[in-house]
Amino acid sequence: MRRSFPNKRASRILDSVAAGTFIDDYLLPELCDRKPKYGHLLRTRTGLKGGSIDSRATARYLRQLGLFSAGRGSLDTGALGKLNSVFGSTFGSIHKPENMRTLLEEVGYVQHGDNIHRLLSRAELKLPKTIDAYAAKHLDPTDPFDSLRSCTSSNIYAIDSVTTSEVDDAIGLEVLPDGREQVIVYVADATAFVPFDSELEALSGRRSGTTVYLPEGVFFMLPKSIVSAATLEANRRCRTFEIRFEVDRAGTVSNYDVGVGFTSHLKRLSYEQAQSILDAPTQAPPSDAPSWFDAADSDKMRRLRAIASRLQ
Repeated sequence: MRRSFPNKRASRILDSVAAGTFIDDYLLPELCDRKPKYGHLLRTRTGLKGGSIDSRATARYLRQLGLFSAGRGSLDTGALGKLNSVFGSTFGSIHKPENMRTLLEEVGYVQHGDNIHRLLSRAELKLPKTIDAYAAKHLDPTDPFDSLRSCTSSNIYAIDSVTTSEVDDAIGLEVLPDGREQVIVYVADATAFVPFDSELEALSGRRSGTTVYLPEGVFFMLPKSIVSAATLEANRRCRTFEIRFEVDRAGTVSNYDVGVGFTSHLKRLSYEQAQSILDAPTQAPPSDAPSWFDAADSDKMRRLRAIASRLQ
């Protein structure tokens, strides 16, 4: 039968395990009060006395044990040996990650059925609380590349879920004077707001690398204030990276180029609206199209679909 410990106490036991000092830090004064015979045995063997542990260390060391149970980290063999001597008879050899997982479930660090990899990633992805102070310095930047940016003069399209609040890419089409079609992919240029090698970059983009979407919520790569400043919006001049290319009848990509620009002609479409537009029998806007959508927009959308089909 498994022993049951109050989660707070058991967590404090485990933090000192990872530090290699759990016997003198916690077991004797706390656990052994509940198991006098066992406590006497430990005192006889070690001659150690108890101490105290702070909550930050508790969280840090529990995380180390979680990484070990997920096969993503290692622990000092001495600490593992001590832990096994206390809990091994209850949970099996603690040297085995699956038994460590059982122990972590017992103390409430994870629940049965939890995806521990997701739990551990969630802790890694949280930005430090101090980051907002760094972000505030860069919300209205002067970007040296601004002198190179040309401004898009025609509509570009961001096709997303209706619930999307941060738009980071869009697509457009230009028909050149000789009739060639040039596809342009626009990507929000967040680099203007996050200077290379700055404190902000070190604490955000370089640390996390990407925005992650989990059932528990969205974990942004950058502070929310920077995301809001860099996101593409209608009727606002937004900085972009631009990737331009052509696709011939055989589906070969050519004449590609990468540059920077501004856009203030973003138009948003939901997936359902875009599909309805492409499924319409004529270029006339369907009934559920946005009010701004006209025959010229319909022509561009159909041309983009034809180009995409050549790439398949």
